[in-house]
Amino acid sequence: MPNEVKKWIITDIVIALLIFLLLNPFELAFVSALNAREWTLYHLGDVLKSLSREEISATNARDYFLAAGVYETLEKDEYFGAARDKNIIIVQLESFQNMAVGAYYNGEEITPRINAWMREDGMLYFDRFYQQVASGNTSDAEFAVKNSNIGTVESYTNQIYDENYFRGLPRLLSEAGYRTMVMHGYDRSFWNRENMYETEGIDRFYSDADYVNDRIEGIGGGNISGISDEAFYRQSVDILEEERKTGLFFSMIISLSSHHPFNLPDELREIGILPEDQGSTFGNYVNSVRYADRCFGGFIDQLKENGLYDDSLLIVYGDHQGLIKSDEYAARWLGRYDYDIMMNIPLLIHIPGSKASARVLSAAGGQIDILPTAAWLLGFETLDTLYLGQNLLKASEGFVPEKAHLLKGSFIKGDVIFEMSRDGVFENSRAWNIRTGESISTEGLEEDSLRAKRMIETGEFYLREDVLRKMYLEGKSFERILFESENVSALPREVEMVCMINEPAESLYSSEARLATYTPEELMGRLTENPGERLMVYAQDALAVFEVFDERYSGRAVNRGVRYIKDETAARFYAEIQERIIPVIRDLSDWTKVEYLGYAHCALLADENVYSTEQIDTFIKTMEPEAVIMPEASQNPDFIRVLEQANFIYEYESGEVLKRTEQIFSLRLDGLILRRSFAGTPERPAIKLAEFSREESGSSEEQKR
Repeated sequence: MPNEVKKWIITDIVIALLIFLLLNPFELAFVSALNAREWTLYHLGDVLKSLSREEISATNARDYFLAAGVYETLEKDEYFGAARDKNIIIVQLESFQNMAVGAYYNGEEITPRINAWMREDGMLYFDRFYQQVASGNTSDAEFAVKNSNIGTVESYTNQIYDENYFRGLPRLLSEAGYRTMVMHGYDRSFWNRENMYETEGIDRFYSDADYVNDRIEGIGGGNISGISDEAFYRQSVDILEEERKTGLFFSMIISLSSHHPFNLPDELREIGILPEDQGSTFGNYVNSVRYADRCFGGFIDQLKENGLYDDSLLIVYGDHQGLIKSDEYAARWLGRYDYDIMMNIPLLIHIPGSKASARVLSAAGGQIDILPTAAWLLGFETLDTLYLGQNLLKASEGFVPEKAHLLKGSFIKGDVIFEMSRDGVFENSRAWNIRTGESISTEGLEEDSLRAKRMIETGEFYLREDVLRKMYLEGKSFERILFESENVSALPREVEMVCMINEPAESLYSSEARLATYTPEELMGRLTENPGERLMVYAQDALAVFEVFDERYSGRAVNRGVRYIKDETAARFYAEIQERIIPVIRDLSDWTKVEYLGYAHCALLADENVYSTEQIDTFIKTMEPEAVIMPEASQNPDFIRVLEQANFIYEYESGEVLKRTEQIFSLRLDGLILRRSFAGTPERPAIKLAEFSREESGSSEEQKR
């Protein structure tokens, strides 16, 4: 049912119910008791306003939180089932950017084999395809492709969530009779692959122990070196030939040789590097990609020779960028080098047996879109799982939310890329045209920015709450999962403000009150000695303080920009501590960075002396903080109106206690939750929270009634 129709149906139900309560035609006692309170008339407008803004989580659960159901509504076309009953081979090319495809350097084609292959019959080339990785880089690319979700930035996804239940391509294909495997010529424990693959339903992992390493000196990069792509592909084809004897198979093949910093021995370098690029990472990259292209071309030749080519759906893509955004050599070569070029990776699909001419498709897509696209080509009538991506073969302009290199709220859509400002204020963001590189206005892009942010947060919710397990193995409805998670994460009614710096604290809002001062060690000691206590933590430089706290106590380490857990016991304890810490953010540019450290419940210190009401307004709409702190004495009606958008409002009075002043209007209709937050004002006092709040209701029989 269309959203607009559903919204009006729900609105009509609410109006009818509230009219019934107002008129009380049967003179029911409990209705009379309700009407004796002011909430019925006063909050009717709030409820309807909430519906119109579509802020109610469970009302739109299927559309907001679940992509499930979209796939089945698509009209079948010539691509549906085009690879039915075929094997599926997915190749992930290491550090392979789309800027190299079809390009020349110093008069040489960088990717001659791929250039020729993409012109063959049955080929689909997606030139607007983008990486969607997080802290796990290569492993997150795999994760996004297999599970149609984006990984975590807390650590690498394979480590934190290796005990979740996943229902991605491997498990769906296993249920369809496929044998599933991954091939990668490196240490099976790296990125915790051996455990994660088992969790995802992979039948067999062929790792370095299963390959004969040709040990070419200098190939690869850093400590990520191993078997050459040439030897890896050749032996992988031998394995595939054996596997097909037992029936249909799904295989993910992960290359390695073109890994940063793109070292190759001289005898494998085929392109002459110009004097101005000699010795640069960019110069190394050009030859590394050329070598990867040559080896991949040999892989295609082998598949054709043994008949696997015409018996397999072949999907090939790059895992992530090779060159960082600040690479001046790439910028000089291309004329400009920005995020849209850096994150652009190729996606190529070959449909077995197809005689159709090669096509270029330019709908924006990302790695989470591969799962529903592959399912469509394989002829899946239904897609019985949770997924965030879309079928690119049916998309007109596409939509790609980003998370790691760009902040939440950033997206790519059609010819437009939008970068959310580092301070989280929409009006400070930028957008530009992908084709021309020219800046464009951000006007009209706010709704898409919110959509991108919600998609990212939905994916985080799936992982954090292990939603697939609860739905598919435990049989819980999504509304039930949502309700339970809300109860767990509800912010406390009263919290104590703590200032975690060593020098005397500056008072909030220049009041006379002073905050308690703690060192990081003292704060950790207090939290350890008082289990269950929740504290708001304020510091002049919140990001710096929480980075230090994270470094000392999280059990995590950082290697080449990737955060990973090295002390499991400390990490588990720290995760519990983080649930009890509510960071207070005053500098808007710190908000997302603190969230990425793993703090799920942050509070905004809404200070008119630092930001204008308009800036705070756009920040609340865009970032949707769970709590806002405001001065008790504030009389600015515009300021108060802006703060009412937050779920929780705390007023800072005197002393150290922050009191929650917001109220929640909550109405349940057959599993639907209609929820609207609002704050009382001196002219119209707020109702008492204890009377209607579900999480703080009493236990007496009368209260239950």
